[in-house]
Amino acid sequence: KKVCFVGAGAVGGYFSCAFSQLEQFEVYWIVRPKTLEALRKNGLKVTSNQYDTIQVPPQKFITHATSNPRSFNVKMDLIINTVKTVDLVESTKSIIPLISNNTVILTTQNGVTAHEVVQGVIQSVDPSLSPCILPGAVRIYSLLLSPGHIQHRSHGIIPNITFGPSLPSDAAKSTDIQIQFFNIDNPWFAGISSDDVKELLWRKLMLVSVQGVIGSLTRLPLQGYMQVENIKTLIIKMLNEMLAVAIADGVQLVEDDVSISINTLEYVLSTDTDTTTSLHRDIVAGNRSEIEAQCGVVVEKGRLHRIPTPIWD
Repeated sequence: KKVCFVGAGAVGGYFSCAFSQLEQFEVYWIVRPKTLEALRKNGLKVTSNQYDTIQVPPQKFITHATSNPRSFNVKMDLIINTVKTVDLVESTKSIIPLISNNTVILTTQNGVTAHEVVQGVIQSVDPSLSPCILPGAVRIYSLLLSPGHIQHRSHGIIPNITFGPSLPSDAAKSTDIQIQFFNIDNPWFAGISSDDVKELLWRKLMLVSVQGVIGSLTRLPLQGYMQVENIKTLIIKMLNEMLAVAIADGVQLVEDDVSISINTLEYVLSTDTDTTTSLHRDIVAGNRSEIEAQCGVVVEKGRLHRIPTPIWD
């Protein structure tokens, strides 16, 4: 089975390196020119506090990695797009030559609209294409230390992707993807097909967005603000606004999801006091960030459904 990863950062680098350890898959990469240069020089490796280092040798990237997808004269069975939302449109345009109507595209971006963006781009570029697009929620703690070097922290979980159909007609394909690509015994990753993926996307957004916003405003890791009572109260109010918007958007969340989010943050705090999110790190570094996908979407959908979001505003 041919699997293509778009991006080789903290998420794409980790999962592509893990997939490459399994003989069932032929793995390809679409990456930026500088990343491609580093991969061809040093290869790809994941260091972990959970298991031994895993690697992909540099020579693999001579034939199976590119910055120009048209150079691959092949259609992919599965494409896992791991770039950040700010690069989603352009990356989707670039992979059109790799897509057939039998291709499945798995989105992994933060936020709740990535699959809709991908669908819109494909239809605008080539209306004859109708690949199955599955929204996915990634659960992993990993950092890009340098191009080609990913650091993984277990926090007691196996990195995983939960994905599912955005349309009822895609349910069988989602189950098939789990069977073909994720029902494989290995220590590095898991994948689950779920009919509740929209709920999972919102629950993940509730966790990462408040951390990203508060962390970037305070310039502090989770430990620095989570134990400050006033800030914790603010976070609860932010989560309640998100909950109201999600429910109005047709997502089956409940009031307990707010307390579950707080409990999850406190658990993470107990295992890693220096935790920060990619949104936090990007804003502090002055990089382009996912502020619209993680925060703007709350305001936008709130206005759409006439749900007030004064804190997010």
